[in-house]
Amino acid sequence: MMGVSGQNSKISASAPATVVLNQAFNYTISGDFDGNVLLPNLKGCRLVGGPSTFMSQQSSMINGRIENTKTVTYTYTLLALEEGELVIPAATVTSGRKEFKTNE
Repeated sequence: MMGVSGQNSKISASAPATVVLNQAFNYTISGDFDGNVLLPNLKGCRLVGGPSTFMSQQSSMINGRIENTKTVTYTYTLLALEEGELVIPAATVTSGRKEFKTNE
């Protein structure tokens, strides 16, 4: 799991450690942000689907205070086009006027 924490936002990106040539795999970006995702240049693979978007919300009472937690997940389907090591560069997430990047 790759990730980065920004001020008031937590964002992570994940993909399988090993993929098979010409077979689809999922690349997932999730976090507690409202915003847009800009995928990096996908050298060695191709975007074939997505994003599919999932949002969950959870409320809990902690010390008499209600705390709400929201998680948004974007899942992209990619296809490996080359053999060897495949590194997906950092994706960019914009939320309001702030910009965050995931790790590779």
